[in-house]
Amino acid sequence: MHYRMRSAIVAACLAGAFPVLPAVPVFAACTAPAEGARQVFFGDLHVHTSFSIDAYAVGVRVDPADAFAFARGQELTLSDRETRVRLRRPLDFAAVTDHAEYFDVTYHCTDPTYSDVDYCVRLRQTDGHDPALPGFRQFVAPMFADEHARRAPLCSGNEALCRNSSRSQWRRVQEMANEANEPCRFTAFVGNEWSATPNMRHWHRNLIFASEKVPEFPINAVDQPTVDDLWESLEKLCRPEDGCDVVAIPHNMNLAEGGGFDVETAPEVSLRRRARYERLAEIYQHKGSSECMPAFGADDTGDCGFELSLPSRFTRPGAVAPDEATWNRIRSVYYRNLLGRGLQMQQRRRINPLQLGAMASTDTHDGTAGAVDEEAWRGGFGLDVNAAVRFSLFPNWSPGGLVAVWAEENTRQSVFAALKRREVYGTSGPRIVLRFFAAPASGADPCRSGAVPEEAIPMGGTLPDGRRFRPRFVVQALMDREPLERIEIVRGVLGPAGVEEELITLPAGTNSSGSSVCAVFRDEHYDPARPAYWYARVLERPTWRWSRHDCETAGNCTPASSSLIRERAWSSPIWRLP
Repeated sequence: MHYRMRSAIVAACLAGAFPVLPAVPVFAACTAPAEGARQVFFGDLHVHTSFSIDAYAVGVRVDPADAFAFARGQELTLSDRETRVRLRRPLDFAAVTDHAEYFDVTYHCTDPTYSDVDYCVRLRQTDGHDPALPGFRQFVAPMFADEHARRAPLCSGNEALCRNSSRSQWRRVQEMANEANEPCRFTAFVGNEWSATPNMRHWHRNLIFASEKVPEFPINAVDQPTVDDLWESLEKLCRPEDGCDVVAIPHNMNLAEGGGFDVETAPEVSLRRRARYERLAEIYQHKGSSECMPAFGADDTGDCGFELSLPSRFTRPGAVAPDEATWNRIRSVYYRNLLGRGLQMQQRRRINPLQLGAMASTDTHDGTAGAVDEEAWRGGFGLDVNAAVRFSLFPNWSPGGLVAVWAEENTRQSVFAALKRREVYGTSGPRIVLRFFAAPASGADPCRSGAVPEEAIPMGGTLPDGRRFRPRFVVQALMDREPLERIEIVRGVLGPAGVEEELITLPAGTNSSGSSVCAVFRDEHYDPARPAYWYARVLERPTWRWSRHDCETAGNCTPASSSLIRERAWSSPIWRLP
């Protein structure tokens, strides 16, 4: 396993106390690097445009082609038709993941058919900048208010018309992604979101397809309403023998209210399908962090206190706070709890359907893929381009994050392969360069040599069987714009009674020069007979949150709007699964 770095700060690292990462010249993707060499690419795999009915209903009028162009560095005009934005640094890859449930409506009512039926006229006339969200409440919320998503009223008695409209919109999605894809320069994936929202609980998955080979009709929560329906449809409609492959990425587990991961009672066929398709989870996005949730009664300033955002039914004015049982149910599907449940499944049923790598993205509904800079954020949901609306309506939201992959080159094939093997990590926005791997106990100190041993297990991997491999866990990171402050190792291991034991460790002897950090962690309690996982977090020094930049511009800051945050990166775990 070899790595090469694309970073302007390599020289700064070399000026530090240790050579964290090798100083090598930047090389253009697809120029035949050394065999097996990998470099880091940054992207956004959760982007919505006007093809999503909720985005259209709040005034968004950019399409997937616009979103891909923005990701590549072009300017974009937001929903107020005045504010213009551009990425400070273009992305390497992206996917537009519009809600597939109502492709029929967005095709039939907007562009290109522009129907004049009453339903479509009212949809087009919604006021995108009314904080009362009239368009969302009228056209979106009612279709997700029950146990399963409903068909749009427009389609009652017009099933054939709507099916053809949905297929036509899906073809346009594919065409725009394929046109934007430029191997070696920018990777554009075909994708969509499966948006099961039973009674407004978010059980959503983004579907990222490996190539132009995709199902004829978009897989969606109206036609495939349950998680098991999703797995079964992917198996039937995206077959390797047809050249189709896909990963499903759950997100907003913080808003799932405990659902979408009923693995303990699922039949084996469902577990195996989930393990095949659900390779990653979105640990962070603009609706908050899904890494972990504090225990009931604990304050929210500790380990799990970063950008927490509970379901609105518990936070809106006059709402009743969740009781302990409800709290624990919500908490059970946060990322770290899912990892622990996966270990229990490994011990109990000899399969881990929750072996989930960590990634992050934005979930922007403005088409602004990768717009994550706190000081430059202009909202992500159409109407919140207005700064006053942004904080009053969505105080707990944020710009979201980015996903990074270690891949040989910037192509669909190479980036998708990294997603599948989980050699992936997420950040809360900064382009921190992060490596996390397990190396044999003996050998040179990786923090001094900067080398990665050939026997190393990269993030996303599984430690080998046998008791002879006693790992050293190595974290190496390069800063983006802000100095790095510390490294943390998160470990979960099953105790003798089958209960997960968690530990947050700051590795002793961490070498840090501010611009780079490196640490070696030896787990003194490592037991190859016990299922376990380890992942790394790298934290920057505190900086102002987006709301502080907004209030300074407005000249009206309050304690609530003036908070500091520690931007960070989360590696995918390394597992021991005996």
